[in-house]
Amino acid sequence: MANVLVRDLPEETHVELKARAKKNERSVNAEICAVLVESARPGATGGLGTEFAKWKEKHLGEYDDSDFDVLFARDKTPARYPDFSGPEYDLPESK
Repeated sequence: MANVLVRDLPEETHVELKARAKKNERSVNAEICAVLVESARPGATGGLGTEFAKWKEKHLGEYDDSDFDVLFARDKTPARYPDFSGPEYDLPESK
């Protein structure tokens, strides 16, 4: 494993990393490693919202898009797995 020293990290970033590490039940070092590994993965992107924001910047960048704020607002809440625990998802009884 390689070691990396990060200098001049903004305090706000460090606070956010600590909060993220606590949420993910990891140490700050483990969280930083996870962030770096994920971001360095070949083909890693920020997701559909990031791609859409890039498209918007490319195609609508020259326009005053203040009228589009509601249309292009990004929901940054993490996606959740669907809940298939209801009785409507039970398999039919075998005869």
